[in-house]
Amino acid sequence: MLAPRPRPARMTGLLLSAAVVSAGLMSAAPAQAVAGPEAAAGSYASVVRLNIGDEATSRACTGTLLDEWWIATAASCFASTPGSTLPAGKPASRSTATLSTGKTVEVADLVPRTDRDLVLARLAAPATGITGIRRAGAAPAAGADMTAAGFGRTRTQWVPDKLHTGAFTANSADATTLAVTGKGTDAICKGDTGGPLVNAAGELVGVNSRSWQGGCLGMPATETRTGAVSARIDNLDAWVKDTTRRPGAQRDVNGDGRSDAVMVYHHADSSIAFYSSLTNPDGGFGNYTVGYTVPPASWDRNSMKLISGDFNGDRRTDIGMMYRYADGAITMFTGLADNAGHIQPFTASYSVPANAGWNWNAIELHSGDLNADGRSDAVMVYHHADSSIAFYSSLTNPDGGFGNYTVGYTVPPNSWDRNSMKLISGDFNGDRRTDIGMMYRYADGAITMFTGLADNAGHIQPFTASYSVPANAGWNWNAIQLP
Repeated sequence: MLAPRPRPARMTGLLLSAAVVSAGLMSAAPAQAVAGPEAAAGSYASVVRLNIGDEATSRACTGTLLDEWWIATAASCFASTPGSTLPAGKPASRSTATLSTGKTVEVADLVPRTDRDLVLARLAAPATGITGIRRAGAAPAAGADMTAAGFGRTRTQWVPDKLHTGAFTANSADATTLAVTGKGTDAICKGDTGGPLVNAAGELVGVNSRSWQGGCLGMPATETRTGAVSARIDNLDAWVKDTTRRPGAQRDVNGDGRSDAVMVYHHADSSIAFYSSLTNPDGGFGNYTVGYTVPPASWDRNSMKLISGDFNGDRRTDIGMMYRYADGAITMFTGLADNAGHIQPFTASYSVPANAGWNWNAIELHSGDLNADGRSDAVMVYHHADSSIAFYSSLTNPDGGFGNYTVGYTVPPNSWDRNSMKLISGDFNGDRRTDIGMMYRYADGAITMFTGLADNAGHIQPFTASYSVPANAGWNWNAIQLP
């Protein structure tokens, strides 16, 4: 391993001074690339340039797309001070990723590791058209050839605008880190923190964490060491998959990764209280403690349709409500969960006036992340008077408010019997968008499972059939419950 303590490459941070800029730099942005050759055009398309913080405190790093939504990079890039623990959630300051296409996308959410300098960062919008990097399944053997890439400082440039790569040799690995040494004069410089370290097969093994920076522009001529340390990602397959495939555990009101219980209690005085029971690591439920309580004579329990989901994308499950007023007007409300897992007072968003004529008894509500943006949305199944059935989507905003209901698939009249439908919601094809599943009973007693997938816009598409049970199987429709 390396001697005493390598200088952290993440020390790139503040904007360059006016005096330095006037000396001929093209930009006042922090430096970003490996002190090696410029990457070939079209190669390493998954590598992104990260900018963290506002103009006064901006610092730059490098990251790599795992898929169109998630970036792997160094947690130290986002830490408020060197060595401090990075909390999960929205970055403390505005952070953006510049993609290989030139598009800039804001970073919406951070999921750090606690045992190494690694964080998965979720984008606010997908990096459409860019294929994520493949991940290695094991650490490289000592002596194996490796490649690092980054947008950081080179030997001759403070602010290069091209991605550079460097050749490295794997030295040794422990459970969380991998030590490497640059070949020849190749080195990892300031601004390369979080960039990829890949094996000969082009698979991501780790992310750049710290380096001696020998030969990098601005380093003393006496510093010639090119050793570096990367945080391993090759042994985190389960964690990566769990993090990137879902925004949080279902009904997780305090964001600890375990589902909890929310009890809506209708008191005799007509007040309505929202209680939370948090679970422990064994799956047991704790005491019910109260959050928001609706004052007496405020809400009519028969005028409430409730759904649950992470409507603001903070990895805590909230309560959504469609409420019908006495005059027939309908409004969507959101009760967000706080850090303690308690539901807070509800705020209103989308409303429908009374003269819109929505039939309260024709509405069935479901929830899920329809457009894969990390926030749950609402699906309204509306049974029209002509017997057609429409699937409407209401997408949420970052505050957890619901948007206008827009229609997706509509079942033609005289096609489905609403009493022969049992609906569930979930991501049934693994694309991180919530779909609608249906068990349907035919007149002869046969039963078939159907799936209505959500498209990129968050609309439910026409249903396709899959598993079927013949009528002679004798399934009792009234004995079936789909949780």
